[in-house]
Amino acid sequence: MRLFIILLALCCTYGAFSQEGSFTVSTSKDTLLMGNSFTVTFTIKNMNGDFDAPELDDFDIMAGPNVSSSFSFMNGQSSQEMSYSYLLRPRREGAIIIPSAYLVTDSDTVESAEKLIFVLPNPDGIIEQEGGIQQSISPYQPPIPVQPTTPAKPKRKVRKI
Repeated sequence: MRLFIILLALCCTYGAFSQEGSFTVSTSKDTLLMGNSFTVTFTIKNMNGDFDAPELDDFDIMAGPNVSSSFSFMNGQSSQEMSYSYLLRPRREGAIIIPSAYLVTDSDTVESAEKLIFVLPNPDGIIEQEGGIQQSISPYQPPIPVQPTTPAKPKRKVRKI
């Protein structure tokens, strides 16, 4: 019976650690117009530790960090995932690097990759929502043309006979 318990524990341990961990960064856009925002997401798969966010000095943080996590156990193998998302708006035009984030584990420190974002000038003031809908916030808004109205005809009096 002891041998069975030991073998079961070894199988569960093997299944839990057989998947390799990763620490990645992704963005909703890699090129955007000045004044627009985008989402950057740091994803940790099959690793445990303390997330250390990067210094985001070239960006205004509009929202975040938004944290999501998932855990699954299928066919004797477990996997877990943690995501940290930020909604960012660049403060300047040009090529901007999102610095690496760090994951401090018990044994070492893992570093994510850096991510390059291109911010283009936006003379027309076009604002793109995350869903791709465009909205103009130009300082000059032309007046809305008013349709001429025809005077209403006077109502006839109707008499019942």
